[in-house]
Amino acid sequence: GGAVAGTQQQVAPSQAAPPGPVAETQQEETQEERIERLSRYLTGARLTGHFTVTGRGGMRPREESYWIDSALKNPDGDQWTITARIKYGDHDVKVPMVMDIKWAGDTPVITVDQMTIPLMGTFDARVLIRGGNYAGTWRHDDVGGHLFGTIATAEEQLKEEQSESRESGKTNGDGEKDRDSSGDEWPVGQSMPELPCKSGG
Repeated sequence: GGAVAGTQQQVAPSQAAPPGPVAETQQEETQEERIERLSRYLTGARLTGHFTVTGRGGMRPREESYWIDSALKNPDGDQWTITARIKYGDHDVKVPMVMDIKWAGDTPVITVDQMTIPLMGTFDARVLIRGGNYAGTWRHDDVGGHLFGTIATAEEQLKEEQSESRESGKTNGDGEKDRDSSGDEWPVGQSMPELPCKSGG
């Protein structure tokens, strides 16, 4: 009996702990390394999800998509330059924006304070990124609500395209390479969503 109990005590802690590489990465990572990883994570990423409009209870969440061309930390403060294609409703625009990304511990939070985009309006938002998901609040002029969805990194999108290509019989025979990982995942997530804009409807 005692040997079995001792074995269980040795096994249980390792089963309860999160995967080692993620935990070690978060503990050892400097803020500079975290910023660099977030930049890699967001550059080329596709965010796909939905947004709601406060006060329109009967309205179903509407689809939104963002493609981030680049996410670069500016030299001073918390400012980043995010260049993204934003698709919502009948709109499809590509916009470079300067905005803050603050940190709640190891979780990035996109922070937009009354930012005016020419020909589009004034925006405000708080959007956190974690575990491959994004979620937060948005406001465009006098309309606002919530937004949420998933993030596919550039690498994940490439693997998805290669998988679809193999399924359709167009394989390049490079399956082993497809399973490699660059290690650039945001271990417990990311998004830069740009902001959904109100649309007439």
